[in-house]
Amino acid sequence: LASQEAVSEAVKAHAKPITCVKLLGADGAALDLVGTCSADKTCKIWKRVEGGGKMSYELLTTLGDQEDAVVGLDRQATGEYVVIFSKSGSWMFYDLASGAKLATASCEEGQRVEFTCGSFHPDGLILGTGTASGDVLIWDVKEQKSVATFQGHKSPITSVCFSENGYYLSTTSSDANEGVKLWDLRKLQNFHTIDVSDQASGQKFGKKPPGVFAQFDKSGAFLAVGCGKSVQVYGAKQEWKALLGADQAGLSDVLATAAKGASCLGFSALAKTLFVGSSADHNLRIYGGGQT
Repeated sequence: LASQEAVSEAVKAHAKPITCVKLLGADGAALDLVGTCSADKTCKIWKRVEGGGKMSYELLTTLGDQEDAVVGLDRQATGEYVVIFSKSGSWMFYDLASGAKLATASCEEGQRVEFTCGSFHPDGLILGTGTASGDVLIWDVKEQKSVATFQGHKSPITSVCFSENGYYLSTTSSDANEGVKLWDLRKLQNFHTIDVSDQASGQKFGKKPPGVFAQFDKSGAFLAVGCGKSVQVYGAKQEWKALLGADQAGLSDVLATAAKGASCLGFSALAKTLFVGSSADHNLRIYGGGQT
């Protein structure tokens, strides 16, 4: 990143607000393939092209036969497939190369569910979906059915993230008072809740607060948590205690408003660098400066 002054040129991707952006490229080439989701009921896959000293993207395929806004997408472990999550409470499984839809799964008939986000488990055999009611559903991809429900939040889910070893799941919501809940997938229970009150302290949130977001690093040893202007890292080996800052607020220079703040997080491969995106100023902040 440091070697490129102009990373890319702007791309007019959708007719309505973008709800999710996901890097879909293989390890070491994450920027080669990018997926975008939108309230315009489409998901688009973009391929990187280079020329004239600039990096730009061209549209590879559009997955546009959705009934409602698309709120998330993720790439399956083999790299050959992608799943997209619809606000209508269904997820669709696609062949990435051809754009062909292979499967559609929804909750049981009569059960009204609104998805807010979703993510694949590292083994690619199960996935998790967050809902507007605060429930988190775990799905068997092959059987295309929900096999477990985690009930711990009461506010809309903002992020679901599986640890790389596949043992744990982190969930967050739009209410900072609910903290970050950690679930043991082997026992199907909430084994710990990270209190983020120190991160939220002193911040003035509106009726629609920024929400809390969390992301594991590749090793599963660290969990980054964003809450408004504050970003903190918690350690698994340190019993999920805060690792940054004496006042436990962590990094507090992310631009935030009463309704917007840190909205996406990512670690480098060796967890020496932390990337933080803010919905308040649309900037990417990079902390650490170690190997990516």
